[in-house]
Amino acid sequence: MKNVVTCPACNATNKPRAVTCRVCGQRLVESRTKGGTREPVVLQRVMSGEVFSAVVVPGEGAIPLKEPPRSVLGTKSAPGKAAVPAPKVEGLTDSEVSKLLREILSLAQRGDYAQAVATADRILEERENDPKALILKADALFRAGRRKEAAEVFDDLIQIDPENAKIWLDRARIQKAMEKFPEALESYDRAVALDEKLADAWYERATVLDALKDAKEALKSLTKALALKPDHAPATTLRADLEKRRSTEAVRAVADEITRELEELEKRVWARGSEPEALEIDTTPDAVVASMPEPVAVSERAPARPMAAEAPERMKGRMYTYVEGLDEALNGGIPEGHVVVIAGPPGTMKSSLCLSIAAYNAAKERRPSLYITLEESRESFQIQAGSLGLPLEDTAGLLMFLDARDLRASVPRAGDDWVDAFAAALEALRSERPFDLLILDSLEGLEAIARFTDRRRAIFRLFEHLRTLAVTTLVIAERPDILFHGNVVYGRWSEDFLADGIVHLRQHLVSDVEVARRIRIVKMRGTRHETGYMTLLVDEGHLRATRAMAT
Repeated sequence: MKNVVTCPACNATNKPRAVTCRVCGQRLVESRTKGGTREPVVLQRVMSGEVFSAVVVPGEGAIPLKEPPRSVLGTKSAPGKAAVPAPKVEGLTDSEVSKLLREILSLAQRGDYAQAVATADRILEERENDPKALILKADALFRAGRRKEAAEVFDDLIQIDPENAKIWLDRARIQKAMEKFPEALESYDRAVALDEKLADAWYERATVLDALKDAKEALKSLTKALALKPDHAPATTLRADLEKRRSTEAVRAVADEITRELEELEKRVWARGSEPEALEIDTTPDAVVASMPEPVAVSERAPARPMAAEAPERMKGRMYTYVEGLDEALNGGIPEGHVVVIAGPPGTMKSSLCLSIAAYNAAKERRPSLYITLEESRESFQIQAGSLGLPLEDTAGLLMFLDARDLRASVPRAGDDWVDAFAAALEALRSERPFDLLILDSLEGLEAIARFTDRRRAIFRLFEHLRTLAVTTLVIAERPDILFHGNVVYGRWSEDFLADGIVHLRQHLVSDVEVARRIRIVKMRGTRHETGYMTLLVDEGHLRATRAMAT
């Protein structure tokens, strides 16, 4: 039989190269190398030739025996019962500590967390600040649901090794599980400051920032995590979700702002005119014309100004805007009969642009125009129109105005029938006093008066009625800029799809102190046109559109 190594503690036989006893775990290396005679033993019980236990015979020079270490498989706490205190052993060796650490891991894997904590405490009695024992104890406490105690253990670990990024990371995870998000964020910040290559730390930091409603910083943290680990699936998913939510919230915020502006606009419109009394109204064309106040033509009260240069030859079937540079961009002007939306935020000269087109067409081509203003009284609007320096004195009664009070008096209905009554009134007025250009200022004011129940359906019917008039119509729309990644977003509004053309005006920040007005032809059916932004300038009552410098 080959040489075997006999355990001095239990007398079990082991393989020649064994380091520890296969039965009791006693270290065998020292006994194998020392050599010498063994003390005699008395067998307690023998069965089938296998030794179960042995006792060294006491006497002079006897080998002092330690209590055999508890086997991992030999102890297990019953569910619901307190852990059995581990017997205190003086002077644990490194090998014994290693064995106990493995036993803690085994107990934790089997779910015996109480016994795992007790075994860790056994090590800590001998080695108070053993980091491995503290970490395993904290892990067992956390899995057992004793998160507060686990957090206290990590507080001790931080005091022992404050420069260990992994300890800060584990501490942050416990704080996150306890929903102490501000404290967890501080721990994550400390972890990534000590080791910025921890991709998981950057990702988990982003989840905490998301819980704290800081999407901007969360996205930055996810970007860092993906830069370190491009295939980090949870980080990729969270970033896509955050970007989607951020875009949705931005659009919702803009929509809320638009709603508030519309409410303020409605209040201003209703403040300018009182509600008419309920009357039986005859809406036949003759009756509508008879009830409508006489449109006021611009008189010679407007200050005189030198006439602009004669219009250049242009394409047939087009309405010239007389805005230098804009007609060239439109390839000859606006196609006649089109319904065009003039959109933009306040202060972009939407009304001035439309009034300029009407004034120059009346003065130069003797084309009559009807301007319906719902934002101001017609008297106030005429005064402001005269201050622009337009050739109003040469319109000779061809430029007519109506305001909100006139409109309410002639079309007192509200709701779904209002559009039809309004269209009938316009048709009757055009039969009585023809006009080639109609300007509605503004669409939001019209909505406030009409009180649409179904906006899209009402706008569709309105635009269809305007097309049947066979006149060119400019519809002013108060439209705050909706920016997405620095670009103005179109298509949110029903009229954007229904209109034949869209001309957008906006204010562009050239520098910290300088703002330039910009104009752009978004779409114009039936003509080839430029699509880039141009700078809109006012030069002694004449508008000019020049190619904008890129900034």
